[in-house]
Amino acid sequence: MDALVKGYEIKHGSFFQLIPRGGGINIHEKLRRRVRRFSKRTQNRKDYSDLIMHGYTLKTRVLLVFSLVAAVASVTVPAHARPGEEMEVLQLFYQENDLVVTPTRTPKSISQVAENITIVTAAEIEAMNAHSVADVLNTVTGVQIANYTGPAGSPSLSIQGSEGRQVQVMVDGVSHNNLGDGYPDISSMRVQHIERIEIVKGPASSSWGSSLGGVVNIITKSPDDTRKFGGAASFSIGERATGDFRGEVSGVSGAFGYYLSGGGLITDGLQPGTDLRSGNFYSKFEWRPRHGSTLTLTTGYDTGARGLARIPLLDLSIHNRYDYLFSTLTLNQTLTDELSFDLAFRGSRRNVGIAMDMLSTGEELGNTTGVDTNLGGSARLLWQQELHNLIFGVDVDFGKLDSATVEN
Repeated sequence: MDALVKGYEIKHGSFFQLIPRGGGINIHEKLRRRVRRFSKRTQNRKDYSDLIMHGYTLKTRVLLVFSLVAAVASVTVPAHARPGEEMEVLQLFYQENDLVVTPTRTPKSISQVAENITIVTAAEIEAMNAHSVADVLNTVTGVQIANYTGPAGSPSLSIQGSEGRQVQVMVDGVSHNNLGDGYPDISSMRVQHIERIEIVKGPASSSWGSSLGGVVNIITKSPDDTRKFGGAASFSIGERATGDFRGEVSGVSGAFGYYLSGGGLITDGLQPGTDLRSGNFYSKFEWRPRHGSTLTLTTGYDTGARGLARIPLLDLSIHNRYDYLFSTLTLNQTLTDELSFDLAFRGSRRNVGIAMDMLSTGEELGNTTGVDTNLGGSARLLWQQELHNLIFGVDVDFGKLDSATVEN
């Protein structure tokens, strides 16, 4: 096979050689001659401009030669990664024995999963001073947050170009995607009770159902087993009457453990008409009657009222109110060293209302309300042996949406 590249022929055989057309001089010998000529010219300043011109040509042709050699090598010679190279890169960000549950819904070392996954820990959330899940996801590569106007915003979530309804957002195994349009309200979800967030970028429907774009799995904090009672409180304030107030207590006494947190976020908004008044509460109780048995009850509640837009040109104001309650009851039972059984029940109720008022008079022009009710449960039998997992299980979920629109 012969090819022509800028006046040179590439002879294909057991090796590749660039030969000027019409001659048999090796390209490397020709380059050496030109370099010697350039060296002599540097001794004469009057040829300096000519040297620069030809030096540019030389550099271009050298790059061309090496580029061609690299391209040919990449086609003809298979590339082999060094053993453990992928693990070295992984260990720049995570420990080899870090466990994740989102890809397979069972604890598994991050070095043994094939999915594209990112983990954001509680320490990282605290370091970025995030107020909501939207603040956290806005820093993750491959995750896009659109129409985000601050704490009172109602942004849309996308992973690698997917639609928001194609991304499953879970807290303690409870979906936070609403039934109306399938979108999650990530700006209303607070972060102080979060232990870590696992983000799977790419389809995960085989494990979580409708999640073509990916999964955002929020894992909450557990009772602190190093003490019987302890807690912390914090607050931060900023411009435009912005304040974030938080508190939590946690501990373990005997077979009983607890974690409680609550707080509030208020602001007049970064833009006119985007004010927010919100509060949240979360609790987790654990009871371990005997070795290998754990009964866990969790409850979360978020409420708030926020402005979505103020449009003086149309004499219009749009605002929103939300209340969201969810709870789970889970039994984890270890049967043998390799066999375990999990049984879980979950439920949630979301009440959302959007109203439009006249700016000048405050008269209500119309409002839309929606109530999501979800009930579900799952049972799973898990067999684990070293790197192998075998799962038998079933998930059942029922959802109901009641909505109404009133126009004045």
